[in-house]
Amino acid sequence: QIILPSTVKVLGLDTFEYLPEYLTLDIGDCVAMNTEYTFVNYEWSRIKVAKTNSKYKSISNMVLTKDGKSLVKAFGQCDKLTVPNGVQTIKENAFLSIQANKLIVPSSVNKIQAGRHNFHRNIMRNYIKNVSVSKDNAVYGKLENSIYKKSNKQLVLLCNEKQTIIIPEGIKIVRDFCCNGYSNYECNPLYIKRIEIPKSVTEYKYTVRCSKNATVVFKSKKCPKLGYPLFMNISSSKLTVYVPRGCTKKYKKGLKDNIGKKTTMIEQE
Repeated sequence: QIILPSTVKVLGLDTFEYLPEYLTLDIGDCVAMNTEYTFVNYEWSRIKVAKTNSKYKSISNMVLTKDGKSLVKAFGQCDKLTVPNGVQTIKENAFLSIQANKLIVPSSVNKIQAGRHNFHRNIMRNYIKNVSVSKDNAVYGKLENSIYKKSNKQLVLLCNEKQTIIIPEGIKIVRDFCCNGYSNYECNPLYIKRIEIPKSVTEYKYTVRCSKNATVVFKSKKCPKLGYPLFMNISSSKLTVYVPRGCTKKYKKGLKDNIGKKTTMIEQE
């Protein structure tokens, strides 16, 4: 285990980068600058927090801010991970160290942070299989195996099987979202074998690394607004893109900056 003394005032951002995974972190009363970063970005099996800590507290297998309004980290293994009622914000990569069959989100949660500026990009390290959102939640809802924002139907969290990104019908916007994958984005990236984008999606701007023979399926006759880059290693991948009948021309135009010479486009009903 790692024990932090209360005298420490600042933690370097990469202090624990090369430690083995799943150690115990005992922060005691420590409230050093960047402690929260240490919580979020490393795969601790257990985190101990002193009851006298002025900034954080621990409930079951979770670390929360002292006021109980932010979930900073969940860790370990459990059947159901129930976010405590009263939590308003779920911090980015709060689920990096958790292995749970089901995630339960209460009505109080009004912000699930995206991982746009984060090294791990909101990866759920150990596979959350299903989700449940309180019917009284005014901001978020559940659609199949995902959480979405009610105001604009934007995807927030997807309980995908590894190496697949299958967006549920009804989602309109896909940007940064939580998904199941590996923890280290550069060394062990989530290589995607199959992506399915339904008719309802009007904007798709999510970057992945493709496996050598990846498949992308577009189901809408209207090409969504696409980001760049969609595929980080397109030059070394043999991508097969399926589009609706009669839509090859418009998808070639929409994807012109995102497909390589090895890409094959196929029309289907």
